[in-house]
Amino acid sequence: MKHRWLIAAVGVLAVVAAGCGSDSKSSSTTAAAATTPSVAASTPATVASKIVSLSPTATEMLYAIGAGDQVIAVDQFSNYPEEVLQKPHDLDGNSPNVEAIAKLQPDLVVMQADGGLVDQLKSVGIESWVGPAAVTFDDIYTQIEQLGAATGHVADAANVVADMQTDIKAAVDAVPKTAAGLTYFHELSPDFYSATSATFIGTVYDLFGLKNIADDA
Repeated sequence: MKHRWLIAAVGVLAVVAAGCGSDSKSSSTTAAAATTPSVAASTPATVASKIVSLSPTATEMLYAIGAGDQVIAVDQFSNYPEEVLQKPHDLDGNSPNVEAIAKLQPDLVVMQADGGLVDQLKSVGIESWVGPAAVTFDDIYTQIEQLGAATGHVADAANVVADMQTDIKAAVDAVPKTAAGLTYFHELSPDFYSATSATFIGTVYDLFGLKNIADDA
């Protein structure tokens, strides 16, 4: 299974980098950095057989490592791979109902942010795993490996990481060396709000040697 949340991004940026011109001009702008915290997830102590996922990214990771059959319910935004659509989607990832989760009797709930849910789940004897939005590729690899350990798919997770690293390296190697040193501005909205190099998308651009002009703003 391909891992669309990364390979698609790298593939698109490879095309962008390859097609860039040698000059980049931009008017004076005020760019705000869209930053995210580094990963601080922990691996649950026991192997989980019944998992509730409140994170679309974690859902995809679970399926990628072969733990899809262990997922019993997901949040409303988890829609990939296609088979996940057959799972119950009545758990709102933004405002999850602890009572509804408890009725499913999961042994693990995975999520992107705590928001007080970890303590609520702990009070009813349910273990949790929190994987914040990644800032670096290593963050993503770490999360995949942690979910592999939590679900009994350690070898599968290692294979997924290795395949991703191979595909990403191939995408980067395919870009002409002349792309290095070019500048870019990643516009997120019409008011010049931008992602800087201190973000995950900035890390992807860095792979191709591109310089973010928003860093100097």
